Amino acid sequence: MVEYIEQHGDLSKPLGGPHGRQNQAKRWKELTDLLNSDAVGVEKSEEKWRKVWSDLKNNVKKKWPKLTAPFMALVVAQL
Repeated sequence: MVEYIEQHGDLSKPLGGPHGRQNQAKRWKELTDLLNSDAVGVEKSEEKWRKVWSDLKNNVKKKWPKLTAPFMALVVAQL
């Protein structure tokens, strides 16, 4: 999922232009089909995969300050 979104852009934001939402819906359909074709994983609807992506992004946003705190402290200490 992350690799697909890295290659095709964040699907939670519609593309610009007159067909932006249509293209976004098409890419979600492609991603859903790709993820559901994996024999190991669980098959989910497009809406459920959208929720998975939203939850993943939110979890990373929450953890980001904790992950970067040691690095930021080092940078501030060198100033």
